[in-house]
Formats: sequence, C-alpha cells, structure tokens
Amino acid sequence: IGGRQFHGKLIKAGFHRNSHVGSGLIDFYSKCGGRDGMSDAEKVFREILSPDLVIWNTMISGYSLNEELSEEAVKSFRQMQRIG
Repeated sequence: IGGRQFHGKLIKAGFHRNSHVGSGLIDFYSKCGGRDGMSDAEKVFREILSPDLVIWNTMISGYSLNEELSEEAVKSFRQMQRIG
C-alpha cells in the first residue's frame, strides 16, 4: 500500500484530523518533493482542527527541505508566532 492510499484509508476511518496522524502525513508529503508534495502537506495542515507546535514545526521543516520554499518556512514561523 502506498502513502497516498494509506492517507485515503485514514480519511475514511476519520483519523485524518488527528494531530499525530497529521504530523506523519505532512512529513510524508513534504518528502515527496517540491511544490506538489508541499501542496499536499498544506492540505493536510488545513484539515487539522487545532494545529499544535509539532504540526507547525513539521510544516516549517517540510518547507525548509525544499530550497525554493524557504520563504514559506519563514512565513509559517511568523504566522505560528502570531497565533500563539
């Protein structure tokens, strides 16, 4: 079973909004590469009801893995600080 298929099963089971599961999915998609992977990671991030510090850090780390998205890492960090 592939990562995207597993994600689909998590959605059907209702686990996709869980922060622990979300962190793993964000990490997975961010490592899939480039803007497409981070686009999927962003979708997962938006589905999480109350992103915690781990979720924010996973997103920031994902952006930093992709050099062309490094500015997004800084923007996310600043947004995290504003939200508290």
